[in-house]
Amino acid sequence: MSTKMSRPSLLRIRRFGNAAARDAALSGNLEAATASVRAVQGILDAGLGPFSAPLVPELRSLGWEAHDLIVGVAEVRAAWEREHGPLPQVRGVSDPDVLLALAEIRRLRPDFILDNNVNVLNSRLMSVVRRSIPSRSVTVGYLGTEKRFHRARGLDLVLVPCETMKTAFAPYANGRVEVLPHSFDPKSLASLPERAVTHPLTFAGSLGPRYSERHRILMALLETTDIEAWIGLRKGVKRDPAGWLTAPGQVRRRNRLSLNIANHIPIKLLATLAANSERVGPAFNRRIVRKTGGLAAPPGRLRDPRALYPNRCHPAVSGIDYLALLRSSGAVVHRGIDALGGCAGALRLFEVTGAGAALLVEDSEMVHALFEVGKEVVTYTNADDAVKKAQWLAAHPAAREEIALAGHRRTLRDHTTAARALRLNVLLRRMAARRGDRF
Repeated sequence: MSTKMSRPSLLRIRRFGNAAARDAALSGNLEAATASVRAVQGILDAGLGPFSAPLVPELRSLGWEAHDLIVGVAEVRAAWEREHGPLPQVRGVSDPDVLLALAEIRRLRPDFILDNNVNVLNSRLMSVVRRSIPSRSVTVGYLGTEKRFHRARGLDLVLVPCETMKTAFAPYANGRVEVLPHSFDPKSLASLPERAVTHPLTFAGSLGPRYSERHRILMALLETTDIEAWIGLRKGVKRDPAGWLTAPGQVRRRNRLSLNIANHIPIKLLATLAANSERVGPAFNRRIVRKTGGLAAPPGRLRDPRALYPNRCHPAVSGIDYLALLRSSGAVVHRGIDALGGCAGALRLFEVTGAGAALLVEDSEMVHALFEVGKEVVTYTNADDAVKKAQWLAAHPAAREEIALAGHRRTLRDHTTAARALRLNVLLRRMAARRGDRF
């Protein structure tokens, strides 16, 4: 990187993983077949709604030369090739999304590469990038999942949504680890109606064996309250004819043996091995999960609540429809993923409060750091406590609305995408200063 004064540049790479929203946005859209990369990405973001936090525009307002690249969408790759030519051929790399990311990195030569959820950056790609760009880019990853700790080890900076993940992972990361919670984009409110509660108590989210505690809370509420649930299934989760949700495939006996052996390897050695091997990665990730207090071995199957309560369980909604549901909810119940125990850094915290509903969420240190519990959000400690708090919110609608309004104001004050961009701006400039770069 150069030591002369200049505008810092950043390329954010993010995977568009919501297949339903992708298909809805692009299906029948003739413009997408001939549009530029920027136009196709704009169509996708318009369809995805609240999940497309406008981080890049916010960084541009802070003086950055910032760019977005969406991977995982064939139409984006086709548009890129129309504008810039065929993707490069790299020995040992066949994933078209990785090749697209590499091509855009070579074209832009950014000072910083930010990979959302570490979908693309791995040891192989980083090796190619560092050979391709003499003045090495700073590699940054936003790690919102428990499945890619092994990939994040080699990054210069890892951003995580909660202190729990930072404490567990930082001792084994090669670079720095910093907390940067998710956020809410207030511009989304312009597309929503005025708040009018038509659903006093709701749940909206995914289910599957990785969410056994969420499942436990939801089932308790379905049994004892009038909660309505908008339910999606995690990728690969299936419902069998008997009404059970099952995980995608079972761990083979040979793989179980490998995992048992990995449990006896010192974690620092396992971390080194995992950085260069996708096969060893899951074993290292499970060790970090245990350090967060999370559940490393989820149950094989769970009862599908849609089979037991068909009249109160509805298909999942996404985009603006999802935010509109939150807007019309009195209180929304949330429980985080089992694997990240005590993290409570999910995007949904800010979506619920940003849309204006009262949030009922599991108690954790992170929730207390983000909100004033009892005034801006309500927390529970177990299923019985969740039922008790939900019933209290239903019986006291005026108090519920006071909490909803206080949480809404807190999110619009402290937890917007603009606020997170300010924090990221500071973190990245500090990284540059440590390398002797001046922007």
